[in-house]
Amino acid sequence: METDNLACDTFEAQRLVCDHVHGIQNINMKNKQLLSSCSNARHKYHAFLDQKKEQAKAASAGKRKAVNDEVHQLKKRKKDLVTQESLLTSADEYADKAEKEHNATFIAKSNA
Repeated sequence: METDNLACDTFEAQRLVCDHVHGIQNINMKNKQLLSSCSNARHKYHAFLDQKKEQAKAASAGKRKAVNDEVHQLKKRKKDLVTQESLLTSADEYADKAEKEHNATFIAKSNA
């Protein structure tokens, strides 16, 4: 096995596994089938980790979209309430004006 590019911790972990395997079953670590099996297992594990990371991203993106949608709905509702309040205020003003001036056209405007 190549040990030139391995970090110290990785090398120590590799030596620990090799010593354990040699001590229990006396397996030759240079066996190509064993090496390829370990390599495949490592790649599958990394693929699994990547998949979990993507799922977590998708879940957080879904939450963010839901929050943004809720904020948008609240802003729209606030705008509608402000518009409704201004319409009620203008209707009241027209009704008061019609009452003071005894003019029915202002009543029609306040009802519109």
